[in-house]
Amino acid sequence: MPISMKSGFWVFCAVLLWVGASAPVFAGPPETVRGAAPVEIHRGKLKVTLDSRFPRVLSYEVQGRGRLLGARPDSPALIELNDRIFSAGDYVVACVSDETKVDYVMTITPLRLRLGLRFEVLPDELSLQLTSVEEQGEFKLVTLNFPDQELVRITASNPTSSMYRSEYSRRSWKDKEYMAGYDQPRPFFSSAIGEEDGELYPVLGNWVSASADGITATLATNIPYWKIRSQFLGYDARATDFAFWLGTYYYRLRGVVQPLLQARIALLTRDVNGDGRVDWMEAALWQHDLLRDPSPVFDPFTTFSYKVMNDWIDQPGVQPSTTFEETLQLIKRISIITGNAKQVAALTGWQNRGMDSGWPYFDRVNEALGGLTKLQWLVREVGKYNTTISYHINIDDSNANTPGFERSIAVLADGRNGKPYPWSIYYTGGPQVYRISHTKDLESGFFQERVGAMLQLLPKTNSIQLDTFRPYSISFGPDENIGIVDEVVSSVRIVDWFHQHGIAISSEGPVDGLYGVLDSTYHLFVRTDPFHILMTHGKIYGGGKASGVGQVLGWAPNHDFVARPLEHHEPKFDLHIRWDPPTDDQLRDMYYLGVLTQGYLTNKRLVWLGEEPGQMPVARNGAKQDLPQPTYVGRFADGTVSKVSSQEHWTVIDGGVTTVDDDYRAIPRGDSEIVLYSVKSRTAEVHIPSAWLQKRLLLTEVEAPARSIPVRLTPGASSVTVELRSRTAYRLQVSP
Repeated sequence: MPISMKSGFWVFCAVLLWVGASAPVFAGPPETVRGAAPVEIHRGKLKVTLDSRFPRVLSYEVQGRGRLLGARPDSPALIELNDRIFSAGDYVVACVSDETKVDYVMTITPLRLRLGLRFEVLPDELSLQLTSVEEQGEFKLVTLNFPDQELVRITASNPTSSMYRSEYSRRSWKDKEYMAGYDQPRPFFSSAIGEEDGELYPVLGNWVSASADGITATLATNIPYWKIRSQFLGYDARATDFAFWLGTYYYRLRGVVQPLLQARIALLTRDVNGDGRVDWMEAALWQHDLLRDPSPVFDPFTTFSYKVMNDWIDQPGVQPSTTFEETLQLIKRISIITGNAKQVAALTGWQNRGMDSGWPYFDRVNEALGGLTKLQWLVREVGKYNTTISYHINIDDSNANTPGFERSIAVLADGRNGKPYPWSIYYTGGPQVYRISHTKDLESGFFQERVGAMLQLLPKTNSIQLDTFRPYSISFGPDENIGIVDEVVSSVRIVDWFHQHGIAISSEGPVDGLYGVLDSTYHLFVRTDPFHILMTHGKIYGGGKASGVGQVLGWAPNHDFVARPLEHHEPKFDLHIRWDPPTDDQLRDMYYLGVLTQGYLTNKRLVWLGEEPGQMPVARNGAKQDLPQPTYVGRFADGTVSKVSSQEHWTVIDGGVTTVDDDYRAIPRGDSEIVLYSVKSRTAEVHIPSAWLQKRLLLTEVEAPARSIPVRLTPGASSVTVELRSRTAYRLQVSP
């Protein structure tokens, strides 16, 4: 029977698990042995039962809902320290508890190590903290793990059980696209636990949820990568349970003590999105609120961010495609077309002799574009057009034939033979490229040296785009053993370094180890996991292309602009790329149909994302029966619904008003302006906010502000009729 907790009354419990041995090397706190009775703590409707003999959760109970399980009481109580497992007989555990928390002191006798851990019930969640580490001998703690001690477990026998986790497919090291063994994760969902295979070993991951009896559990932790372990139990038959628990915690990384372990296990019972279920979406939304808000520098609702392809690869016959003077002309055009919207123009190939040249250094401005003097002139001039110049750089690579390569050898990612691991050759006949370990880069001071030199040279900026930026350049040279966790931590430190210098950071591709760290990502579309998409909506900006479920969020394409055609054919990768200068109409479509619309939705709280249910198979080509394209739907907290039909027709209904209808836009901006745009000429019925009904209204062409006409509002009407010319942007405004 559990120990009962009463307000203000402390119960001390300690269990000596050291059998048949002499007294401990150093004593623990005062103890009163109370046997094996579990301990209960509670707050509000949540009650948690823990093992008094070992720091582990046995169950969670939410009054009026149900119960989730934790660790199996009959499983061995193991702790793993520096890859060495200790069991009963190796440690002494003491615990002290009150109504809401339990403090454990765990003394691992052979190591002369004492650990303090606290479990505390908070509203709708359980907090787990490592509160102290006392090393009283020669042993130095590096890693801590609790093998097979499930934090949350749901059973296959419960018909309401369901789960989600992110899964990572490992690539062979011989693969030319090798990325420390792992690719973008894919989602795995199951609502029939007993139909899954039991797994022999736990699966490493970063995001997970488990649901049963109207409760959804998920885990957040300050472990930087491989945050969680999960497993379908019951190997080698059908799964009996699905469970998850903590991944390996690193107390020391590269000899440096890290922040003490913190974890939060959420027990969610409120149907946040009103879909009649409490499931993985509630978990994603809870995780969403833990992520840092990004810098507004890249917010697409206020800013048009893009790359200018100034000078391509340093290769014979390749000429600059956009000089600094031509960059200014492009910025002027965009300013007129967007009504002087903010711009962030990331110069690409501004350094050395083109984009992929000169690495590892970037403290020389490309003379073919106009050199430093012309760049300084450009930065001064663009201020007239509400524009910031950003710089596209590559801090990941070092080319074998560039000045300073010898200096970079010490920080390159090494193979087990101690030699730099070859990364790629960017083009036929080009130099060998090697990857830089971010860990070695920071520890050596080489990162600060080369990036600091660049920032001293260039005109000041508030943003930088990191090309590639891979947090997985592992290095396994002799005595190194720099793994993915080291690289993720070092990558976070690099982004923090830029933030401390007032610089927002965009990266080429999203990595879930950097969620809540980066401000923007260039290839947003490579994520296909709806949990990730829901979790990070509004927490990271970026573009790419509309694909899959992300279509309903209006993901705008990447924008790479040139002043003259740029063509690149690379037989090595069977790659052919061509950029043409954008026309004014293309720029209008990019901004109004894409960037501005994406920003409008990005600044809403997304609460539901998925496919419209109930679709039936249809016949195609008169013979084959197969599934149609799905209809994707996104719902927002304010009631806005975005839908992309199986025919890829996109609509957004906001407060009963159509704001997006295929190639038509009526985007509200603040309380006194609606931006109107249509690819085809149309007569538009524009809904008017009730606060406008007694006001004078004006319709103004964005690109010709002098063309402003009053709009007649019929008494009692809630909309006005306006005529829109094709590809002409208008502002419908309250007259000042």
